[in-house]
Amino acid sequence: MRRFLVVLLVGLILVLTTAVDTPSPTLGSTPYPGVNPPGDADSDPSDFDQVPLAVGSFLFLALLVGGSLVFYLWRRNRRSRTDVSPRSDP
Repeated sequence: MRRFLVVLLVGLILVLTTAVDTPSPTLGSTPYPGVNPPGDADSDPSDFDQVPLAVGSFLFLALLVGGSLVFYLWRRNRRSRTDVSPRSDP
């Protein structure tokens, strides 16, 4: 269980660190002069540079959660087989 929590924490940190580098406006900041207004049809291909990273992060989390669930169920099933073995009473 401890290993699962460590792996889950590492995955969460990896996902959150990808979101940290996105710029956000702060108090007193001025908008960039080249920013397109909302609804502008001028799309730049570099707007989609982070899409593979987002998809990869989602797939990593899905694999992490799915693999952890399969591992947990496999271990639980294995323990229940060994714990329920018939005992011979003399």
